[in-house]
This record gives sequence, C-alpha cells and structure tokens, in this order.
Amino acid sequence: MKNIFITLFTLLLFSCTNEKGKNNSVETTPEKTNELAQITEPVNQTLDELGASLILHLKNNDFEKFTELLPVTEDVEQIAMNYTGPEEKKKKILLSMQDKVKEIMINSKTGFDEVFNSALKEGVVWNDVNFSHVEYDIKKKDNIERASMTIFFVYSNLNYKIYIGESVNSQRGWLVTQNPEWGKLD
Repeated sequence: MKNIFITLFTLLLFSCTNEKGKNNSVETTPEKTNELAQITEPVNQTLDELGASLILHLKNNDFEKFTELLPVTEDVEQIAMNYTGPEEKKKKILLSMQDKVKEIMINSKTGFDEVFNSALKEGVVWNDVNFSHVEYDIKKKDNIERASMTIFFVYSNLNYKIYIGESVNSQRGWLVTQNPEWGKLD
C-alpha cells in the first residue's frame, strides 16, 4: 500500500523530470557486509546502512526502533527549506507536512508488519537472517536527493529482497518515505 507521504514528494517536489539518477548496483565487499551486519542501532548516513538497519529491526521485530528511520516534522521542514524548485510547491509542503508525517508513520507500521509476516509465511526465521547488500537508484532534483532501493538478505542459502520505493536524504541521513514491500525469492 502506497502512502500519501510519497504523494507529497512525488507530486509536489518531483513532478518535473528528474535529473538523471545514479544506478548504483553496488557489490558490497565482504568486509563491509560483515560490518553492516553487525550494527546494533539504527544508522542511516548511507543507503547501505539504511538497508542493514531495516534488516536489524525486522530481525528484532522492532517497529519502534524502525521509526527512527522515518521522517519527523523537522525533517520535512528542513527538506522543504533546501528545496530550490518553485516557491508554490515549497509552501504546499510546509502546509501539509504535519498530516503527512503522521500518515507515513501509520502506513509504515502496516508495511513493516507485512514484510515481517510475509517472510514468516515463506519459512524465514528472522533471527537467522544475514544482511547481504543494497541496490539503489539515486535521483536529485531541486536540491533534494531521493532513492529507490532493494535490500537483499540471505536465509538458509536463499536470497530474499525487500523494496523501498522511496527514501529521501536529510540532515539526519536517509529516511524511509515509502512503505517497505516484500520481494519474491530469486
């Protein structure tokens, strides 16, 4: 289920053609993968850290910690202030941000639970999952960076993936602005 917060960014910020995005199908080194797999607190300065943090919180079935990776009103305000597009769009963002932040929080809980439960239905034991890597596509327009990403993890020698259709870069790092979605087995 798509949330309305994504509509805010899509319709208001990114309604024009984006600058060419960077397709970053990154092969994470074994050392970096091991480092990311060892995180114990949410980190999100890079998309790789954001992906590893999501896996950590799913392993712990800890939505409360996951919320640290979601935008709050101050994040949206900061992003809007950095926006260099039309002033009308900036005003619309600022007027509607409080409702959008609440909506993304509610919708993200649904997405988080759906990913967690879909994996269980596939026989995944979250405690035995290992983070693999993240693939992402970054786009920048009007001084706003956003990315779509696919987070890969391994369980019992099978590869799984989780999609996040959009995240946005803020002063606090990369923040999830669209629900996580369960991916099919490779």
